[in-house]
Amino acid sequence: MEKDHYDVIIVGAGPAGLSVGSELSREKKILLIDKKEAVEQTSRSWLVPKIAVEDGNAHDIKQFTHGGVRRFTTNTYAGAVETWDAKMEYLYVNEHEILKYWGKTIIYNKSDIMLGCYYHDSMVTKDCVTVNTSQGEFKAKLLIDGSGYSSPIRQQYTIPNHKLWWSVSGCIAEMPNGLKGMKKGDYMLWGTFTDTNADLDASMENGRPILEYEILD
Repeated sequence: MEKDHYDVIIVGAGPAGLSVGSELSREKKILLIDKKEAVEQTSRSWLVPKIAVEDGNAHDIKQFTHGGVRRFTTNTYAGAVETWDAKMEYLYVNEHEILKYWGKTIIYNKSDIMLGCYYHDSMVTKDCVTVNTSQGEFKAKLLIDGSGYSSPIRQQYTIPNHKLWWSVSGCIAEMPNGLKGMKKGDYMLWGTFTDTNADLDASMENGRPILEYEILD
């Protein structure tokens, strides 16, 4: 195989790109590119169902999980207030460590990660897809887009955002005014904003934002 020719090119070294890349690299030669400067760099946290780790042949990532959701709560602007115990356990993920682990797996499997690398465009032909980046041109049999909501690939091919599109993003934040009765292991569902839409009856389809969050230790 030529040096610049891969089985798969993945754009985006977040949890999606790195997890898929670590699996594909076991049998395929992949190239993963991202504009960030370190594999573990992220401002997001997430959790996974415990059953997916224990029954989904994902025992290697169990070392990067801890704690979990113990109860769910709702407290919406429309007035719904409810609390119930979690029937299915969800585990918190040590996000920085698991990203490094997936990155090391890709390198161990003799595939490539190129950081500080920006996607420019791509061209699909009968035999391959050619990807132009800030660090050169690369070819592959398959291009996987793991770059998230603001994907330059989706923008290039003008794939529309229709009403069923659900964008999930996250960040870690402090709550200096207290947790208002919430505690570690709580997951708040459907906390809607009250000051971002003039129409109080507006639906998600019309752009009403929704906030969900969990309380970490």
